[in-house]
Amino acid sequence: MPTSELSDALNPNVVRPRNYDDVLVYQDRQAHSNFHHLNLPYAQPPQQPQYEYVPHRSELELAVVEPALSQSQPPAPVDHTWEVIRILANLREFEQAEQTRRSTWEREQRDIQARIQGEYERRFRTMQEEIDNLKERIRRFESATAAVPATSQNTVSEPPRELTPFQDLSQEHLSLSNQDSSFPLFVQGSSMESTSYQGNGVSDSISTTDGVQTPCSRKRTTSPSSDEDESSECDEFPSASRPTKRINGHDTRCLTVQHAMRLHLNRLMSTGEDDPLPANHIEGAPLADNEPVRFVWGRTIRQSQHNARMKIRVIGDLMENKGLYKHVPNDDFTMDNLDIVFDQTFSTLRSRYKAQNDANVAQKRKKKDINKMIKIRRANRKRAKLEFRTACRAKNETYSQPTFDGAFQLECMSSEESEDGTASGDQPQTRLTGRAPKSSVIHVRGLGWRSSRLVQLFHILDEVGQNDPALSSTLPRGDKGKHKMTGAAKDTNRAGAFVFPPKGVSSWMISRGWLGRANLVHRDLGNLLTGLIVDHPEFDFRLVTALLGHDNETEESRYHMQQYNTSSSLQYALARP
Repeated sequence: MPTSELSDALNPNVVRPRNYDDVLVYQDRQAHSNFHHLNLPYAQPPQQPQYEYVPHRSELELAVVEPALSQSQPPAPVDHTWEVIRILANLREFEQAEQTRRSTWEREQRDIQARIQGEYERRFRTMQEEIDNLKERIRRFESATAAVPATSQNTVSEPPRELTPFQDLSQEHLSLSNQDSSFPLFVQGSSMESTSYQGNGVSDSISTTDGVQTPCSRKRTTSPSSDEDESSECDEFPSASRPTKRINGHDTRCLTVQHAMRLHLNRLMSTGEDDPLPANHIEGAPLADNEPVRFVWGRTIRQSQHNARMKIRVIGDLMENKGLYKHVPNDDFTMDNLDIVFDQTFSTLRSRYKAQNDANVAQKRKKKDINKMIKIRRANRKRAKLEFRTACRAKNETYSQPTFDGAFQLECMSSEESEDGTASGDQPQTRLTGRAPKSSVIHVRGLGWRSSRLVQLFHILDEVGQNDPALSSTLPRGDKGKHKMTGAAKDTNRAGAFVFPPKGVSSWMISRGWLGRANLVHRDLGNLLTGLIVDHPEFDFRLVTALLGHDNETEESRYHMQQYNTSSSLQYALARP
């Protein structure tokens, strides 16, 4: 097999031949030695031709190709004019692209605004059509009511299916920007007795004309719980249009979906509202569909498959029997809403079951309920004070100026605490009833930050109300017969935090003595009061001083003693400090 010089060079077993000159010299030497061995006369070897030495070029050398060196040419001269023209052209193209992008974005924004405006207009037209339909129904009912023949003034006609509980809605109140103002009947503080139908049958908004009797008589005075059927027959409009407000403490109607869920759970568990909860159900134990509902009280809905099945059973049964709760809005009976309401009710029942079987938990629950009742009772007293003093202010034009607006806040009223309204509940119990006797003393605790000017303002307004029979008759009678005593001022709340004035008070309402005491506790008192004190632009400090005097803690303390140490008559029903 022929081989190449490259393969021979890489093969270590190949013996390299000697040089051609060396071979010739070797052959000459061999011939010379042979002649001497044969003792032949010496003869001159023939002259070999002389070869010119040519260097050998191996295949390895030819395999490596040397790169040809390119001859460097001098750079071409740069024309700066064309370079400037090129840059300007690029800038022009960039500006055109940016302008196109911005015009596209603006066009998209205009399209979005047009769609939103179209949606607003569509809603406006829909709302207007609904209002027109409602007005037409009211007009038809009024004409039908006027055509009913009257048999007697004392007879009560059969209630029709349609009823007019609303007044006409003015079109000028409709606005796209503020939908709340579209219905002026639902303004906070407005009375709905003359514009809405009471489903309890006590009062009605339809007036009685000559020879025409109202569908639901105003003179009927049946109890709320006994005429639930009549209220539903007299009412065509949904329950959302009626005020879900109880008439009095004896009104036991079910008005909310939460109350309906509690009642339905008691119905399915075959227990009463005041009965103890049934025993704990064992997880995995069978429960037939005709048996009462039972829960695993120690686990949540997610932790127990049995509780999850009972949840589905309760919600499904409530959806089927929602007609039992006719005063609850029909829109509240949705799966999502009932799912949330059931979880809340079940959590309450679990805590109730723990309190039922654990004395410590029951004691904590009782204390929590007592604190809640105390908080509600004190808040109601403050609210009654505020309403009474606001009515007295309306009777006195001197204190109707905006300077005194900041004083009529719920947080500015003093706190009235009875001795039996403590959170601890460690009151002595009587031998017969086993309950703590009710105290006949109420401690009136003022707020430490209130100045003597503010206390004097409330004292003047209370005197105005006591001298007015129309206002004095509105005083709360819950504390009648109780003696009111002055208690210590409240510089801190029950949690121990420092009590600051509410936002919106004026500078004349804050006591100088309290500022000194508060500055010892809070070094940054100035920064804290900056966002709380708001003086009206028409604030006149000289008028406040002329009407209410100077701020003097000594005078304030003396005023407190004069106010509560005489008697407990009607003039002290709303004690201030």
